[in-house]
Amino acid sequence: ELPYIIRYNRARYAEGLAEELLHIFDARGIALSPAVRSVIARNREPEKLKRWIRGARIAASGDEVFIE
Repeated sequence: ELPYIIRYNRARYAEGLAEELLHIFDARGIALSPAVRSVIARNREPEKLKRWIRGARIAASGDEVFIE
């Protein structure tokens, strides 16, 4: 198991990515449901969050970003 400090840093990094993603949607005026916001806020997978961020920069709607 990873040492506590590494787990802590990874969690904080993922939180920052989730916040960035929400800011992108807000800045672009794209509304998200509370359920989608909750999924984003709880996600702790940096690679998935980064993929969503890339999509959020060009998407016309929130739904486009989360199609896997």
